[in-house]
Amino acid sequence: LRSWLWLHEIWVMLPPLAAVIVGYTRWIKRASRKTARAAGEVAEVATEGVGAITEVKAFTLERWLARTFSDRVELKRRFGWRAGRRQAEFDPLVLTLVTFSNVAIITVGAWIAFGHGHRYSVLLLTIPAATLTIGTLTVFLSYANKMYSPLRSLSKLMLLASTGASAAERIQEILDQPREEPSSTG
Repeated sequence: LRSWLWLHEIWVMLPPLAAVIVGYTRWIKRASRKTARAAGEVAEVATEGVGAITEVKAFTLERWLARTFSDRVELKRRFGWRAGRRQAEFDPLVLTLVTFSNVAIITVGAWIAFGHGHRYSVLLLTIPAATLTIGTLTVFLSYANKMYSPLRSLSKLMLLASTGASAAERIQEILDQPREEPSSTG
């Protein structure tokens, strides 16, 4: 590459890409944490209902227990839907940003490579006229895609890590609860 300033074309897309990765990772982690907490509440209602089945039957609380259980299941489903939706939006959004970057590189590069007789300048990016060929553009595009590929992989890894971290936090919440001592009757 004849002009190191061409690299600014790539660096222009890094802040939006980083913002998407960090923002979506936080949203997904928050939604996954709420889903895990809601799943714990579903299990808690079920365990308490089964454990107290004689009281439930004696006081005819079956409808109340069923309503409470279905409310908790609905809450878990809603949080799970949000987390799934964010995860489904994440990868296409990253791919769209990378595609826009490639389109910008191809557009600017083709404009200069086909010799429109003047230099291209935007902010710090200055590419003198007749300094770019189609071959150089192809190589640069290849380098740009090689740089974005690890970023896409990193975004998927961050997504997986955030989901695992929210599950680990829920497990830690359960382990931190005070231990119940068995009642001694006698």
